[in-house]
Amino acid sequence: RHIEELSMDLVLDSFEIAPGVKRLLLRNSPFRKCDAGKSWDKRGLWPAWWISGSPERNELSAAYRNAFNVEAETSVRLHISADAKYRLYLDGKFIAYGSEAGDLDNYYFDTYELNFSKGRHVLVAVVMSFGDLAPVALVSGQHGLIVAAEGMLEQTLSTGVGAWECLPLPGLSLEKSPYWIFGYMGGATHFDRRQFPQGSEAGADSLSWTLPEKLGHGANAGLCNEQRWLHLLKPSKLPPMLRNSIGAKNALQSADDKGKRWLPSAGAQSELGKWQNFLNEGQPLSIPPHSFRRVLISLDNYYCAFPEMMVSGGRDAKIELSWAEALFVEDKQDGEKGDRGIWQGKHFIGL
Repeated sequence: RHIEELSMDLVLDSFEIAPGVKRLLLRNSPFRKCDAGKSWDKRGLWPAWWISGSPERNELSAAYRNAFNVEAETSVRLHISADAKYRLYLDGKFIAYGSEAGDLDNYYFDTYELNFSKGRHVLVAVVMSFGDLAPVALVSGQHGLIVAAEGMLEQTLSTGVGAWECLPLPGLSLEKSPYWIFGYMGGATHFDRRQFPQGSEAGADSLSWTLPEKLGHGANAGLCNEQRWLHLLKPSKLPPMLRNSIGAKNALQSADDKGKRWLPSAGAQSELGKWQNFLNEGQPLSIPPHSFRRVLISLDNYYCAFPEMMVSGGRDAKIELSWAEALFVEDKQDGEKGDRGIWQGKHFIGL
C-alpha cells in the first residue's frame, strides 16, 4: 500500500490564486519519497525546520524574509505553515493567507506552485501568534514558521536551511475586548502605523533583520506521531477562501458624538452622501482635524470578511472598525436585539 500511495498522483486539485501562483491540494505528505531505507524513527521528517524570532513567546508578530537570486526561469513548489497565521508576499505583493485551522496532532500546511523569473526575488511571511488572546477555536503551540521547497530552490527556500531572516513587528498586536461576552472570539487586532516598520512586507533591506532560531523538524502526522513533535503536519483539505469584494454597502447614519445609540436625528447627516461615495465608489473622504465621526454601515448580506482601507495624513488619529450581526435594544452586551432589521434607536456593540 505504501508503494501504491507513492505512485499515485500527489495533487488532488489546483487553483490559480494570483498570476504565476497556484494553490495545490495534496493527497498525502510531499516527502514520503525521502523515507526509503530509513529506520522507523527517521521516517516522516521534512527537509525543513520550524524557525522563530522569539521561541519563548507565544504572542508575537514578526516578518520572515528570504532574499534570493534565480539563475534561470523556474517553477518551485512550496509547502508552508505557521503558528498561528501567516500572510505570504512575493516581491512586495500579497499572495495568500493561511493556515487552515486544526490542532497540534493535525496541523495543516498549504502548498503553492510559484513561477520565478530570472533575477532577484524576496519572499516574506508575516506571522502573527495570539497567546492568551487567541480565539477559543484556534489551537496554538509555539510561534513559528516552516517553509519546505521542492525543486531547484529546495536548499535556498527551506526554513532551517536557506538564508531566512526575522524582524519583530511592533504596532501589530491584539488587545482585549471590552466586552466579556465576545471573549471566545479572541482579542481585537490593533495596528499602530507609527510603530510598524515600513517596508516589512516587501522585505526592505533598510530594516534591521536578524537570524531566527531553528526549532524542531517538520514532521508528517501519519508517521511521526510516536515522536511527539510539537506540530504534526497534514496537507490542507479546503480550497482557497474566496477573495471577492463585497457588493452593496449602505451608510445608514453619520454622527459627530461618541455614543453607541443611533438616533435618526443624530448630527453629521449632511455627510451621508460622502460616506456612500467613499464606500461604493472609493471616492476620498476627509475628516477635519480635532473632530470625531462615527458612521453606521449595513452590508447586503451576512459575511465573514477582511476590511481594507487606504488612509493618508491624520497623524495620531485613530480609526476603529467594529462588526455586529445586529444592534441591541439596550446598552447591554447580553441584552435583546429585537427586530434585526431595525437600527433606529438601538445601540451598536460589536467586535
